[in-house]
This record gives sequence, structure tokens and C-alpha cells, in this order.
Amino acid sequence: MTEFAFEGAKRSSTTISWSFQNQNFASDAFTPFSGSLSVMYQSVVVAAFARWSSVSGLKFNQVLDSISVPIRIGFGSFAQFGQLGETDYRSFRGVLSNDTLIRLLDPANSPLLYESGQLTYVQFGVTLYQVVLHEIGHTLGLDHTTDPDTIMYPYATPFTQDLGAGDIQGINTLYPLYTVSLANPAQAEGATGQTSAYTYVVTRYSDPSVALTIGYSVSSAAYPAVTGSVGAVASEFPGTAFPRGTLTFAPGSYIATLTVNVAGNALAQPDQGFRLNLTSLNPSDSVTVNGTVNAVILDDDGYGQVNGASLGVYRFFGVADGTHFYSTSQTERNTLIQTRPDLVYEGVGLKALASPGTDPAAAPVFRFFDVHNGTHFYSASTNERDTILATRPDLRFEGTAFYEHTTARPGDAPVYRFFDIKDGTHFYTSSATERATILASRADLRDEGIGFYAPT
Repeated sequence: MTEFAFEGAKRSSTTISWSFQNQNFASDAFTPFSGSLSVMYQSVVVAAFARWSSVSGLKFNQVLDSISVPIRIGFGSFAQFGQLGETDYRSFRGVLSNDTLIRLLDPANSPLLYESGQLTYVQFGVTLYQVVLHEIGHTLGLDHTTDPDTIMYPYATPFTQDLGAGDIQGINTLYPLYTVSLANPAQAEGATGQTSAYTYVVTRYSDPSVALTIGYSVSSAAYPAVTGSVGAVASEFPGTAFPRGTLTFAPGSYIATLTVNVAGNALAQPDQGFRLNLTSLNPSDSVTVNGTVNAVILDDDGYGQVNGASLGVYRFFGVADGTHFYSTSQTERNTLIQTRPDLVYEGVGLKALASPGTDPAAAPVFRFFDVHNGTHFYSASTNERDTILATRPDLRFEGTAFYEHTTARPGDAPVYRFFDIKDGTHFYTSSATERATILASRADLRDEGIGFYAPT
């Protein structure tokens, strides 16, 4: 086991403010500062706070000096020879109070000079950075260890220049940190009687030699990456209740897995998001969680797809080339959301005819795939289709994408077509506002008029 030890108190928050001392307050009288840190020393302190933050879930904010600041840093003078720093703190019921003082040995008493690029107490062969790291550890609740490979060892040596494994495990045991990964955060709901499994891999950063049990719960939360998603309802999960329980890490293991099951149904519903929450079983412990905690249940029962005489056409934005892709297939939509992070789902971009067979004015909108740049071209013109088939082998015909009107019918809206002069692709929109914005600000998109008419 890598060693660490605790003072018996800790910070009440994982976001902690600190300041460079610029005055002595009445409360500092017992252990007054001898001076403030000049600019040449301040960068060392900033780097030390950043180092603690890099190995934990703690965040540090530098603020102006006042008596209410949790951690204040300056120089001090010590009667004991060889003492390089001191932390003075108070606590109440296990919580460290504000106005914790870090005093570093004043260079007026022991010169600080550059050696090998580091400000060093040359009399002792110890860097200022080492001392600041050590004292910050005390302000967070870490005590001295008996392991000379840790920064919290009480005797500084030239051989311990950075945080050791015990320091890192200690801070993450005191302030629990977990990262979460989820291979498939977007999954289709499935049919009645089926379940979709969302398997989370949770990694802990605390001492792995002991077993650890934490709590988990699932809550409703919209999934921002899927436009139009809403927070999930409890009936989406087995037992019609949001899952909750405990997760245990075995001794010797940093990793534990957790599966959240979603119950399939035949209801046409919006896409629904949910969030995994981790909590400590000790009410006084705050938990920091990084990684993928949000997931989404993709509807596969046609929600919003057919609305009377209209059919929703899903729109995706290609982040790599700035083009758009359209599809009326919910299965294709779900596959793209799951497998193509380069295509951002934008919801229903326009509408098509739901029942073209009963509409004598319905016209097919043909889809072509550009084999050179991976984009798609759409046209409601049979003549244009035939010309492309005869002259453009680089555009592979994929058949009819959906049906629209080539002349306006009651209730229709024009779908405008733009040509991108940079890469030869096309953009389509049924939004008059979006069209006006493009005309005013996008000289690279050439207006080609109305491509077809779509129901509203």
C-alpha cells in the first residue's frame, strides 16, 4: 500500500480560493507573515496549485487578499533551524476554516537562488516548489507520512521534487474523483420486451488496495447532442423507476462496471436523455466526476415522423465540410447518431409528403452520393437527374430520398437551394430567416432559387 495520512479535517468545497498575502490581520498576530511574495516567487506558487489540481478534482482560484480567503500565502520567519515552511489552520467539525496561513521561509533568512532552473534554498538543497507543494497539501487536509517518496514526508530532500503516488492517492481518497466512460451513449430503444444496456466503466483514483462502495442514481436530463431530446421519464426503465443502488470496487482494482437497462416499447416518443450520478456513502464527502455521464434513448417508433400529410426529413450537419445530409429514415437517423460523431443531428430540417401515392402532384427528390467528398446532392428535376446520370460518374445515384412538390400547393413552403462555390456542394433550407441570413452574410453560397416545395 502506498502511504498517505490525513489531518482530520478537509475543505467543504472542491473549488478553493487562495491569495498572496499583502497584510497582517489581527487574527494573524500569533503567526505573522514577515513579508509578501514578489513576482519572481509567485509563479512557483501558481505552478504548485496547478499541480495539485492536475491530479485531483480540485479547482483553485486566485483572488485578492482578505481575511475571508481560505488559503493565504506569504513569507515567515521560524525559530527552528531548517524549518522551510509552516501551515496554520483551524477547523470545526471536520471542516477547515478560512484564513489558513501558509508561511514560507523568508529568503532574508535563507537565500533563494536559481539552481538548475529552480528557485532553491541553497543552504538546504530544497526547491521552493517542493516546499509550496508540501504546505498546500496541509491546507487540503493531508498530514505527514513516513514514506520518503511522498511530498508530504516531513523532511524535504533533493530527491523528492514532485508529488508521489501516495500524495495522489491520498488527495483522491480525501476528495473522491472518478472518471466515467460509456462506449454507446446513444442507443435505439428497442421493441416491447427488449432491453438496451448502457454499460458504464467507472475508474477511481483513490487507494486501490481497499474495497470501496459508492452510490449511484439515474436522473432525467436532456441530451444536448441530439436536438429535440427531452429528459427521460421513469417508465423508460425496468420497474418504471429510475435506477439507483451501489457500486463496489474490489480490493486491488481501480475499475468497476455498472449497467443501466432501458425497457423497450412500441410508443412513439421524443428522444429521451438521462444522467448517471455518483455519490459517496459518507454524506460529508463531495464527489468529482469527469467523463461521459449523459446518455440518450433514441426513439425507433416514428415519433414526429408522420404528421397528417407530412413526413419529417431529418437534417445532419457535417462538421468536417460544412455540408448537410437529409434522410426520412428513422433507422438511418439513429445509426448516424450512434456511429458518426462528425455528423451533428439538427432535428427535422424540413418536411416531405407522407403519402405520395395519393398525391398526383408528388415528385420524387433524387439523392446522389459524391464519391470524391462524401457529400450528397438532391434534386427534384428529372432532367437534372438524367444529365447527372449521363455526365457525372463521380455522383452515384442512390434513388428517391423522399417526395415533394415541384409547384406550390396550398400549405407548402419553398425549399431554397444554394450552391457552395468553394467545394461544389449544395445547401437546402425551408427557413426564410435562414435564407435571408445566408444571402446577407455568405458570399460563398450562391442562390439557385427554389429547389422544390415542401408541406409545412
